Amino acid sequence: MKIVLTISLVLAAALTNYALADNETCSQQGILTAKDCPGDGLEREELRLYEMVNQYRLQNGLYPLSLSPSLTRVANRHARDLAENIGYLTPSWSDCRYNDNDPSTWNCMWQAPQRLNTAYTTPGHEIAAVNGYKIFAITALQQWQQNSAYNAVILNQYQWIMPWQAMGVGIYQRYAVLWLGRTPDPQAATQLPLLGSAQALDINNQFVETSTTFNGGVAIGTGAFENRVAVNRADTLAAEGIIAVDPKHVGEKADIVVYVRVKLPEVGDAKLYMLTAEGKPQPWDNEVTHLLPFQQNVTLKPIQSLKLYTGQLDLSAIVQVYFGYRLSPNTKQMLLVVNNQPIDLQIK
Repeated sequence: MKIVLTISLVLAAALTNYALADNETCSQQGILTAKDCPGDGLEREELRLYEMVNQYRLQNGLYPLSLSPSLTRVANRHARDLAENIGYLTPSWSDCRYNDNDPSTWNCMWQAPQRLNTAYTTPGHEIAAVNGYKIFAITALQQWQQNSAYNAVILNQYQWIMPWQAMGVGIYQRYAVLWLGRTPDPQAATQLPLLGSAQALDINNQFVETSTTFNGGVAIGTGAFENRVAVNRADTLAAEGIIAVDPKHVGEKADIVVYVRVKLPEVGDAKLYMLTAEGKPQPWDNEVTHLLPFQQNVTLKPIQSLKLYTGQLDLSAIVQVYFGYRLSPNTKQMLLVVNNQPIDLQIK
């Protein structure tokens, strides 16, 4: 069994490689028509804004949103359009007018992903911010938090109660733009099923409250990820997971852990196995302190993306996959945080 685990931000799986055009092609009205422009992907400050918005949602009991390459492209194009063609903050684009009081203009915003020929085919919604000569992620988020209407959009309040499923961000010069959509982006590399809340155990195996949540699943070949899968031993599998880390744990040192519960045919009790740093399964006695780390001494980020497994499983069994993190002993307490709902595999 070959196990591959890498820790990265969720955006690493979601972003595509853009063949960037030159700045001249993407200036003025070219912003609205060019196939690719510099900045269509995610840059450092945009990544920071993406993480901060998701962390703010977590603090308010909401799930983090997947990064949308399509909506990130739209957000970046509108930020450039505002800076280069319009010169002030507005939901309008330089090629169409938007007015809150005129429903006939609303498609100017909603259909921007389609006008820019992205893979996102359903309406999106935008909020934006402006600040002096240059804007930073923290400034944009603070403006939105202090604006009750924009804050409601981010937190799915009032008329925005239907949950968002995709987010795109763009920052250019003094403009920051956030795009949200109610359907997943088909261009996103990975859409992982929701596994829900965590179970957190202290060193005495006592339950501890946490807001950490999990997504994860298994895909057969190039198929979609599912959290309950029946597979054949000859199938090539990929297993991935996402941890939306409790804000109280962000920045703490922790060990990433992976373990499985395996039930073989005609065998009584299921057995627990932990995966070592070399990707080798070893028996585990269910003691938190005895669980070997798969990745040691990681600084926890708000969103951790895991590639758990790739290859075939040459056994017939029922397998349940758990993953998460264990806060290091030098933190306030030893704490094991893993998915409460496992990824379930039935291998024939």
